Amino acid sequence: MRATSTNWKAVWLKLGGAAVPVVTIGTGSPIMFGILAVRRRSLLLAASAVIYLGTAAWFWVPGWGEPDHPSSDAAIFTLLASMVVASIQAALVIGGPLADRGAAERRQAARQLVAERPQTARTLGIGRPDLPRTYDDGGLVDLNDAPAEILAVLPGLDPQLAAAIVSSRLGRGRFQRVDELWSRGLLHGVASQELLDRLVVITVQDRR
Repeated sequence: MRATSTNWKAVWLKLGGAAVPVVTIGTGSPIMFGILAVRRRSLLLAASAVIYLGTAAWFWVPGWGEPDHPSSDAAIFTLLASMVVASIQAALVIGGPLADRGAAERRQAARQLVAERPQTARTLGIGRPDLPRTYDDGGLVDLNDAPAEILAVLPGLDPQLAAAIVSSRLGRGRFQRVDELWSRGLLHGVASQELLDRLVVITVQDRR
């Protein structure tokens, strides 16, 4: 019963998020994605918020509705297109439990592969979204070999923390466990479950 309730909650969150761009005629899109960007510390969501803000601002420029306004048709078309895109994007990124079920299963399978055959996991590029690869690990990020720019977009991390992690693994050696982030003084307090779900430690040296 709990799983069913969680799924329905995710569905309603998705529907509500998808409706915001349409109901607000585009003005709610930058606000919604701005809030999501802050909560998830996502540069991609922040970029989306800026783009939607620009689209809405152009549409609401005084005079756009006048028949002889040179950019009225383009502004209307752009706003309608951004509303559709924002609705689809909101449906994809909102409602984590339902949206991420498949990714969670892939992460679990990838973690098992890391535990049983770390060299194979390394060869497949698990935890390295910056490399060309065909294996889908569900969005895992390797604490030992992922570059700083990849670490920086994880929820709860930022460029400064990402740089400190890279410096630590170079100066103090490769991480053996995720909880070394605390023992090395890199993180303090309780980390979000989303961050813990995304991190993986592969102790085999990356030879790429």
